[in-house]
Amino acid sequence: MFAMRAGQEEGPRDNLVFEDLSFAPDGQSLWLGMEGARYEDGAIPTFTETSLTRLTNVDRGGNVLGQFAYEIDTLPEEPAGFGTAGVTEVLAIGNGQLLATERATVEDAAGIFKNLIKVYEVDVAGATDVSEIDALAGAEITPITKRLFLDLNAAGVDPVDNIEGISWGPELENGNRSLVLVSDNNFNDTQVSQLIVVEVESQGIAQPGIRARREQGIAKREPSGTTGGSRFGTGYRRRCPVDRVSRYRSRMSAARPPPTSTTNPTGSAIPMNDAMSNPSE
Repeated sequence: MFAMRAGQEEGPRDNLVFEDLSFAPDGQSLWLGMEGARYEDGAIPTFTETSLTRLTNVDRGGNVLGQFAYEIDTLPEEPAGFGTAGVTEVLAIGNGQLLATERATVEDAAGIFKNLIKVYEVDVAGATDVSEIDALAGAEITPITKRLFLDLNAAGVDPVDNIEGISWGPELENGNRSLVLVSDNNFNDTQVSQLIVVEVESQGIAQPGIRARREQGIAKREPSGTTGGSRFGTGYRRRCPVDRVSRYRSRMSAARPPPTSTTNPTGSAIPMNDAMSNPSE
């Protein structure tokens, strides 16, 4: 299914293969995401058409536990030249729940490229297991459900670069947890190495899933070369030299039972219910 063959339009497209990686919170399985659609799964997204890619869950032995179709948004702006969109990272936050980063890049008439970044809460519950379906194009399936969690451009973050990583960060002084997004600058002089730190407010157990709400005036740019203040601690500043950090305040709620173990072998995903109290995991 994932074999690439030079000169043939079958299997994964060039540079749209495995891009996303996250251990499940219990550390017993791994989530792998394709950035874009295989040829058999349909076209890549355009300004008017969405696209389907695949998110796969495997155990530590490499056995497939499930595979699900993820619908990538249309391009949020119509490009004058080049345009692309895909899933650039996932972060597992529960049993079948993940945060998924979608990045769209569009070129304007002047040849200037713009990145548009959204983070979705996604849930595989109720989605069709497509591990035995070779071609998603034309197939009758139910894709993963998704709900907008964060829109960096709408939050006022400027510039927004090529975001391709997401992870829990340290606990803040006020007890809230931070979520960190990082860019890939492609060794391009016109891009920046960027960390964006999101403050996550815990609202306790309320409703299933995650809720996020934009608060006007929260997102802001910090002076170049800083991490936005002492709340992160000097050690964090030394480990994370960045060009700029922007903050965005979100509210989360979770209705998942507390885990029996907080073991997190990769540090890439911590259960929502204990995320506020285990910043070092």
